[in-house]
Amino acid sequence: MFRRLFIVPGVLVLLGPNVMAEPMPTVAEQEIGARLGTRFAVGSVTPGGVQVGGVFLQRMAERSWFDGAASFTFGADDSACTLDGAAGSGSLTCSHGIVDGFGFQLALGGRWRLRQRRGGLEPYVRAGLALEVAYFGEDQLTGAALPLWGGLGGRFRVADGVAVGGELLLFGGPAVYDRGLGTGWTTAGMIVQAGVDFAL
Repeated sequence: MFRRLFIVPGVLVLLGPNVMAEPMPTVAEQEIGARLGTRFAVGSVTPGGVQVGGVFLQRMAERSWFDGAASFTFGADDSACTLDGAAGSGSLTCSHGIVDGFGFQLALGGRWRLRQRRGGLEPYVRAGLALEVAYFGEDQLTGAALPLWGGLGGRFRVADGVAVGGELLLFGGPAVYDRGLGTGWTTAGMIVQAGVDFAL
């Protein structure tokens, strides 16, 4: 499954900038979409795992869109935090893996469509700011973050008003957690996901 989610972002790199452009197809003023992929966490307190979400697109200009998204991350729920001191006292240390924890993300930003490629590929870039809530159930650890995110995507239209594709996104930003961890933490990682968009 993970191998298939890497196919579309890889195609974008192989096509290169010298492929002849074709006329841009007619697009809707608004679109909604669904996303399914994997979120790989960097750091000990960033949630990672299977990511499921949806997007809303509002066309602002010929090649630019408002891009709003909401998603959930479902990872493993094993305990990975310990107290350094004796008898459960002292500072908390956590070592969660790349696909641990639960997260909810609400992202706002923009999408900019690049010139259409031969074969119907519609490449684009996405970027914006997100509000994230993280929770590691076995450790009773909760946090919030404000990561910046951005990346590349591409899609093919398979029917009138329907397009399928994939994306590779990077994210990172400041985070704060309870149980004495406080501020000074960073949430960061990578998202690889496939999706389908529908014209409204």
